[in-house]
This record gives sequence, C-alpha cells and structure tokens, in this order.
Amino acid sequence: MNFTDSSPLDLDEVHATLCAQAQRTGLRLVPVAPSTPPAHPTVRLGSDELTAYQFLDLAVGLADPPALYVQADQFDPDAHLPELEDGWDGPAGASRALIPQEVSQELSAHFRAARSRRGQLCNIRLAFLAGGIVHAWQEEADWHSDWHDRLELLKLACILSGPDL
Repeated sequence: MNFTDSSPLDLDEVHATLCAQAQRTGLRLVPVAPSTPPAHPTVRLGSDELTAYQFLDLAVGLADPPALYVQADQFDPDAHLPELEDGWDGPAGASRALIPQEVSQELSAHFRAARSRRGQLCNIRLAFLAGGIVHAWQEEADWHSDWHDRLELLKLACILSGPDL
C-alpha cells in the first residue's frame, strides 16, 4: 500500500498490516493508547510527518521496552445520538422538539448515511516509549472527520434554531 499518494487511507488495512508487521519484528502489541499528563514530554506525529509504517520502523529501533501501543477505534454513529435525542437542551436552550423540520430531517439523513460505515476503523493511535519520551502517532479517516464536521454544523443549527432567550 502506498501512503505517499493523496488517496484516503484505508485504516482497516493499515491496522491489520501494521499489527502483523509489528508482531514479526518482536514488538509486543498493547491494544490501547496511553494517556499522558500534559507536562510529560511527548512527540506527537501524524501522516503529514511519517506514515504508519515509518512510525513502526522508528518504534522497532527505539522502543524501550519493546512495546507498541495500538488503539483502533471503530465507528459507531449511534454513539452520538444521546446528545440529539428529544429533550436535548443545547447551550441556547434549543429543544429537539423545536428544531425546524428540515434540520431534523438533515440530522436523520446524516445518521442514516453514516450507518453504512458502522464498524469501520475511523481512528488509529500508535505510541511507544523511548528514553522517557512518549512517541505518539495518530490518523483519522477523512470520511470520519468530514462526518463529524457536518454533525457539528447540524448541532449548531439546532442551537441557533432554538427559542430566543
């Protein structure tokens, strides 16, 4: 797989290949991403700086202990529904019952379209420790960031369509 072209990453393929290669190199896979306190030295990288495979090569050469933390998030659009259920009150006091029908229909269509991606990987986080410094890499699927950005706009439309306070 070529990660240097401009085509979107297939995170499912990246995850499977990365895990297989990491195991072949002797790295232990830890299926979570570590959380680090804000003051802890951390190097944060993404696909603009290194591909997932380049990050893996870096981990093979530097990780001490030889462990690669891998967290792959599966998409579940319904996880966002509770904040949009009837009775939801946004910061401007907008109740879902008062949202214009066209915004409500757009929200429903947005979630219906997203359900075809349920279970697909939407985000991958990798990390390893070297010399007391956490090295972290993250990539989000383009379709997921687009979906989330649209959801935020629709939520804003819900808030702005609420009653005047």
